Amino acid sequence: ALKKLPNPDEYQFLVFGPADEKFARNLGIKAFYMGYISDPMTMAELYNVCDVFVCPSIIENLPYTCLESICCGTPAVAFATGGIPDVIEHRYNGYLAKPFDIDDLANGILYVLENRISLSQNALIKAAKDFDCRTLIQKHIEVYESLLTNTKD
Repeated sequence: ALKKLPNPDEYQFLVFGPADEKFARNLGIKAFYMGYISDPMTMAELYNVCDVFVCPSIIENLPYTCLESICCGTPAVAFATGGIPDVIEHRYNGYLAKPFDIDDLANGILYVLENRISLSQNALIKAAKDFDCRTLIQKHIEVYESLLTNTKD
């Protein structure tokens, strides 16, 4: 997908986690390799310097990387598979590409870059609305109460 971006010299990308540096050389896009990051503050800073987060996973349950990204206000692009659509709402806080369609993933990257400001604001709204600790705890309590009520009948 990165090879399909026009004007590759206008982009830079940041890679964290295990990665092969030969990957970037084949793209012709300047890359910064950060390796494994264990410090949450450093991770948040890295998300915050990015305009878009790309998660090219083909199988994911609920990817923390996408969740971390939107919590930092960085729109995400990923395939619409597994639990990813629970985190990314198509064209609201990111872009959901058709599963395994590299052209659509590239289109998503460009879409996010062109709409970064509104998507970033929506990412923070989505994170607060659906993934705030208090909200999640309340949702769990409601499920437990519902189960308790149903077992009494």
